[in-house]
Amino acid sequence: MSHQKKRRKIKPEQVVIKEQVVTPGGGRRIVSQTPLVNVVMQQPGLAVDAMPHLDGPPAFPDHVNEHIPEEHSHEPCVSQHQKRKEEVTKKWASIMDDLQRAFVCQQGLPTYLCCPQCGTSVDDDATTCTCIIKCEDCNRFLCTECVEDLHEYQPLHTMKIWNKDGSCTTFSYKRVYKFTPHNCGGYLVEDDLTVIDERGKIFECRVQHCSCTTLPVHLINIGLWPSSPAKPTRAYHQGFLRLLVYLMLEGHLSLQAACQSFMWTNNWTSKLTESIYKQLCTEECFEEFRHFHYQMRTLEGLSVDDQCPACPSIGGTTFLSLDANFGLVRKNNAGRSVVGSKHDNRLFLKDEEVSAFVNHYNIESGKSDGDSDCNQFQAGDSVRSKNKALQLDKTGVFGSVCKHGFPVKFMNMEHGERYAYPVLMLKKLIEEKQGTTLTVSYDIACKLKAHFEKTKQTEILDSVKLVLPCWHAYGHNAACQVMFSTRMVENCGLTDGEEMERLWSYLRPFCHITKEMTPSHRVDLLSDALLHYGRKKANDIVDVIGQRTEKARLIHQRAMEQLQDLIKDNYSLQEVADWKEDERIRLKRAKSSTKLSWKEEYVNKLQSYQHFRDQLVATDDEEVFVVVNQHCERIDRELKTLEARHHIQRRWVEGEKDYNDALKHLELQQKGALIRKLRHDVAEYHFLQETMRKEGAGQAIATRIKKQLEKASQIINNTVTRYNKNNFRTEFLLPRQVLRKDALNTQHDMYYVQEERRSDVNQSLQHKAVRLLNLAQRAEEEKDFVKAEKDNVLQHYKQCCERLETAASSRTEQNVYVSGLRHLMVKKMQDYKDTVTKIQDAFFASP
Repeated sequence: MSHQKKRRKIKPEQVVIKEQVVTPGGGRRIVSQTPLVNVVMQQPGLAVDAMPHLDGPPAFPDHVNEHIPEEHSHEPCVSQHQKRKEEVTKKWASIMDDLQRAFVCQQGLPTYLCCPQCGTSVDDDATTCTCIIKCEDCNRFLCTECVEDLHEYQPLHTMKIWNKDGSCTTFSYKRVYKFTPHNCGGYLVEDDLTVIDERGKIFECRVQHCSCTTLPVHLINIGLWPSSPAKPTRAYHQGFLRLLVYLMLEGHLSLQAACQSFMWTNNWTSKLTESIYKQLCTEECFEEFRHFHYQMRTLEGLSVDDQCPACPSIGGTTFLSLDANFGLVRKNNAGRSVVGSKHDNRLFLKDEEVSAFVNHYNIESGKSDGDSDCNQFQAGDSVRSKNKALQLDKTGVFGSVCKHGFPVKFMNMEHGERYAYPVLMLKKLIEEKQGTTLTVSYDIACKLKAHFEKTKQTEILDSVKLVLPCWHAYGHNAACQVMFSTRMVENCGLTDGEEMERLWSYLRPFCHITKEMTPSHRVDLLSDALLHYGRKKANDIVDVIGQRTEKARLIHQRAMEQLQDLIKDNYSLQEVADWKEDERIRLKRAKSSTKLSWKEEYVNKLQSYQHFRDQLVATDDEEVFVVVNQHCERIDRELKTLEARHHIQRRWVEGEKDYNDALKHLELQQKGALIRKLRHDVAEYHFLQETMRKEGAGQAIATRIKKQLEKASQIINNTVTRYNKNNFRTEFLLPRQVLRKDALNTQHDMYYVQEERRSDVNQSLQHKAVRLLNLAQRAEEEKDFVKAEKDNVLQHYKQCCERLETAASSRTEQNVYVSGLRHLMVKKMQDYKDTVTKIQDAFFASP
């Protein structure tokens, strides 16, 4: 009898129409439309019997279609962002013709002219003469008499003579930087120079100055910068050079590329562009100006813009991050420095000091127990960190930043990421940050800690807490994640430890510039870039702390709500804390400390001796026979030693009581060691499984976890195979064979033969509860951190104000230099006071 499958009855409200549509970007996607039946059902006076059969495509009577609103038509879904973009594009398109017309009209001669200076009007007949002059900088027409009077002290304005036929020619006038006489007994000196203004326009000017002042010094007085320290032929507007500095620091634009950009905006010739570029480089003009600009901005060290205002100076916890970057290299043939770095060791350690330490740090960096399968990071591996690029003088940069992104210490590397570099960095940080507790994140913190323990460098271990960055932790095994991840370790707050990665994303694009630089120029540019990066962080520090305050509050609130919903009234927070400790115990790999009794050792050797004896009988290869026979003789000697020591008259054989009793306990020891390892491997597997579910497939973190999960699964298979290959003869307490499905069951009886069963709660629930508890605890710590940071920032800028005020009041000399210095101090002090006011309004204002 054939059974026909019963058709499931579909309700009208379950109908959903799907259609393939073309997106604005040219792609295709399936769009699910709102059920039309629901719309029809809501129309008054429409009977349900009028509905068509739902087996085929939806078809509706004509009178029904009249009631379907347009919002349910087959149109692709458009986001609000896309709608805004379309509206803005339409608005631009609507005024573009008017803008183009206005630009063209602005280029022509107006029908009625009136000189704005003298009021003289020019009629139509006057347009035939060549006296109509337009200043392109003032954007106005002037008569001939007023042009030179108005531009007597503005020699860098561009003016053109307009002709009736629409053509125009450059109006030439005396471009002179005039000198104001003073009583010094000197005489007037005039020099002809090529001046490049702040927009890159080029002018031939005459500069007047007194003989008591050199030309380079006088150029500073009039806002220019000399092209060379003696007899300059060109002068650059300081605004032009400042633009070049920030195009480099913010846009990662090389000096050559910046000059080429000005070539296109100002119609420079290729020869002129090359000449300007070479002069800026070979005469050290640009390098000197960049450092001069830094000194003037920081008032020769009186301000502390390169220090983090939020980190504690004394006491408290300082969170730092370490990492290496192998993109910031330097070629061997890039030249040699004539002088040292202008920033000296403000951020970078001296290369000689680093090389001496690394070369004398001869401690072997072999892998420590328990970290062989921790991760696949190459950091710290001296075998893989050999310098393969022999054409490189520097292979990269090793650095450190605080949790707020401020650069702290850096060093050039000449090898791979050896242990010597983080060791030296930590020694310097401990020396510099005395009086504060250091928490340091590093990609291989677990291996570095094991290295310190192995080499007995207890002074570093006592001063520094090592943790793994949040994202890099997913590349480590579960035990390392629980023991070292910033989300699991106490007193880390919500800091992810990935600050170095953010810094590298800014610093790495400089590699195409610095790889061709001399050593000192390279260090100076990287130092300027790092100081600029810190300056940006300081500028945003108040807003960032405010955002972190709100973030910590929301995360703590949501984590506690989700935790309470998960455990309800069945479990307490203390029980979740106990689960957290149990998880650490399960995942922490204990060192094997199994010690055999002399009887177990004796039986173990007897089994090995019998195994090699069987191989002797079975082999026909003479070389194998010789090797196996040597093993037999060695084990026989060891057996005779044990027999003499314990007065064994006759060698034990299988089946005797003493032999069987010792074998039973021996196998229990061997099986117990493998079961403990298997339990650890399974706990790690389930930990990674739950983490994978949390992150979701397709994410970058999930990809890392998937690799770890595959690796953990293979380790379980290997352990199970190893257990079963032992061919245990007894069933005493533990099974002779283990199945994979039994191994993956964390509640299986074999895991609790040698230790107490701690909890019967589902492990998935435990993992979720522990993760939420960790998140809530870190958020609570973050609240305390940001509260302390608010006070630190306020005190920092108040101390800056006091320092500048003291320095300004101490300069009592009556001269122009002191007057200018006091003005700069007061200006800087006002900036700090404005910051203090902003902090007080943001954090300490009464509600």
